[in-house]
Amino acid sequence: MFSTFYESFLNFLFPPRCPLCRSYQEKRGMWCPACLSRTAMLHRLPIDGEMYSVITSVQAAGQYHGVLRKLIGELKYKQNKGSLDYIHAFLLETLRMETFETIDAVVPVPLYKDKQKKRGFNQAELIFRFWSETKGYQWLNALERIRPTAPQYQLHVNERRKNMKGAFVVRSGEKLTGKRILLVDDILTTGSTLRECAAVLKKAGAAEIQALVLASDKA
Repeated sequence: MFSTFYESFLNFLFPPRCPLCRSYQEKRGMWCPACLSRTAMLHRLPIDGEMYSVITSVQAAGQYHGVLRKLIGELKYKQNKGSLDYIHAFLLETLRMETFETIDAVVPVPLYKDKQKKRGFNQAELIFRFWSETKGYQWLNALERIRPTAPQYQLHVNERRKNMKGAFVVRSGEKLTGKRILLVDDILTTGSTLRECAAVLKKAGAAEIQALVLASDKA
């Protein structure tokens, strides 16, 4: 009862709005249908032969610009978890169950422990875990980043590959043999991070790896 009162009080002070057109909505986190339709764009991303050797397919739920870029930025750099309501609603509407019906578990790309401690969370987990558990998928924090890495956006393509090499391991005790994995992250640019994570999962016995990101600037 208290939570219902608190939500009503918040809605009175800060009326829920669509994150794109700012029209009033019934509940916090809701999009207007027109804006959601314009933003939702589940699509396959092109991958090279090296990535294809460890990842079956890579998909993005939308483009990394406009409102999605703003929501991701507010979460990652301003620690504004209020953007998660919109992100979760977006994913539930955009990702159909049958698209990933063959997977056994969802695995997030991890942050290095010091960076996660400073930020307070791993954005890949906050973005995708709600969707994963709502749809009934097993959530596995199977990977660990064992050393700090430079921000990828500061590096050229070849430097990004070197930056990620040897940065990830499978956590002790995780059993991945034969599992079909959906590897998730917030954004994709060159794909170096996903490729390195997938290679580690494959080496640990994963049968198949698909990848999914919230947004990408790749066509």
